Amino acid sequence: MLPRSLLSLLLVLFSCSQSLTHDWFDADCCGGKDCFVVPNDDAPYEIDNGKWRWHEFVFDKNQVRSSKTGEWAVCIYGKVTPMCVYIVQGF
Repeated sequence: MLPRSLLSLLLVLFSCSQSLTHDWFDADCCGGKDCFVVPNDDAPYEIDNGKWRWHEFVFDKNQVRSSKTGEWAVCIYGKVTPMCVYIVQGF
């Protein structure tokens, strides 16, 4: 079985290689290649005071957005800087 971090990296690379449109991501979050959908079993989670975590990335409450598609998504600039997290309401 692959380590979780390697599996996540593979998911990111796979997502980036697909011809998915980034039209629904907010422009201040996505430069056309920074956002990707994450599966429910790898979804971000709330930690405290409106902050959310996905792996080593922590998103402040002003970086939290409601998903427009019903899917979880994260936007990571340059693969190191968290920009936005799109959460599924009521999940």
